[in-house]
Amino acid sequence: MKKMFLLYFVCVLTLFAQDIEIQNASIKKTPPNAKNTAIFLTIHNKSNKDIALVNVQTDLAQATELHTHIHKNNTMVMTPVPEIVIKANSSRELKSGGDHIMLFNIHQRIDKNTKNTVTLFFDTNESIKLENIPVKE
Repeated sequence: MKKMFLLYFVCVLTLFAQDIEIQNASIKKTPPNAKNTAIFLTIHNKSNKDIALVNVQTDLAQATELHTHIHKNNTMVMTPVPEIVIKANSSRELKSGGDHIMLFNIHQRIDKNTKNTVTLFFDTNESIKLENIPVKE
């Protein structure tokens, strides 16, 4: 019985991993001496349940945060959020001026030759590792 449960559990995790797709990932190029940058991408949720991006880790920076922009006192303000929800059977674009991933205290200038590893963590205990995301202006 335990073996059947474990086999079922592994199959469910495998199917779920196929339900999340990442496209158009890019990291914003930084000028000399910049301390922060951002990651933009599109997350496709092909499952029948809402999922949420809850954390990001990278070798490029000391810290990461999920961010969005809100209107406050007639001004657009960037603010951290605990999660970014991707509705069932839909996509969510993380872009400049909207939801995005902030990298704080970057370890080096980010340019077209920067090698990188970024891991996205979801509220389903799943993670997706991205390597060498392209750097864009």
